[in-house]
Amino acid sequence: MKYSHTIIFGLLLLVSGSAYSVQGLPFTTSFESGDLSDWFWGNDANTTVINTADAYDGNYCAQINYSATENWDNYLDYYFGDHVSIGSHTRGEAANELWLKLSVKYDERFTPSGKQKLALVNFTNGVDSQRRYQVIVYNYQGEYAIEHSYINDWRFFLLPQNVGGAASPVRPGQWDTLKVYFRNNTPGASDGIVRMWVNNVLKVEYTNVNLRESTNFNPNKLILSSWVDNRVTTENGIIYHDDYYLGETDPDSGAPANAPPSPPVLLNQ
Repeated sequence: MKYSHTIIFGLLLLVSGSAYSVQGLPFTTSFESGDLSDWFWGNDANTTVINTADAYDGNYCAQINYSATENWDNYLDYYFGDHVSIGSHTRGEAANELWLKLSVKYDERFTPSGKQKLALVNFTNGVDSQRRYQVIVYNYQGEYAIEHSYINDWRFFLLPQNVGGAASPVRPGQWDTLKVYFRNNTPGASDGIVRMWVNNVLKVEYTNVNLRESTNFNPNKLILSSWVDNRVTTENGIIYHDDYYLGETDPDSGAPANAPPSPPVLLNQ
């Protein structure tokens, strides 16, 4: 018995599982379109895409200007999964674990202090757009860190660098690449996982995180952020963003985290 390529491919997906089952994923952008069209919308008045030989990937990157002693809340949004803004979805289309990778650079005038958000992933209930929980990539007092929040209750939990030797600092004038992996906790249990690599070195690892309490809410909104605490700098400056990836697999290996090997598929009988 012979099978068409279409049927065989369908069987492979059925047995092994589609690599990307969540609507809107994987999401990638290096701003090579020369604009912000890869994002849905945002408060982007101070964000421009520039053509520069110093882009991390390709010829373009995003440039966000910030002003001294002011709280800047500039951002871009991307919806995925079961977010209400992209239609009606089932829980089967929600994201349970995610990989986020991005590259950032501060100009030399930046003096790290206070804290500043670089990227966020919001969780909602899939019915309305109210943010309920968050995973936040931070520059915290000059070092990269993760924070998660129960934003409805205004409760925040810092996850600083805890592995890999000395902490990796922000390096003004140089690109840093950040890769984050997180997995939802089982509702009611503290078994969520959060990891972050800084320039390919694992620096953050927590395996007992209660990301969403007793709910079954899921991550479904990515935010490129340049929110700057007014204590961060006393001078005007620039933050650059480039080479974003958000998906269900490790962008550097393509293998799902903690996934068992797929069983063989019998193609002929």
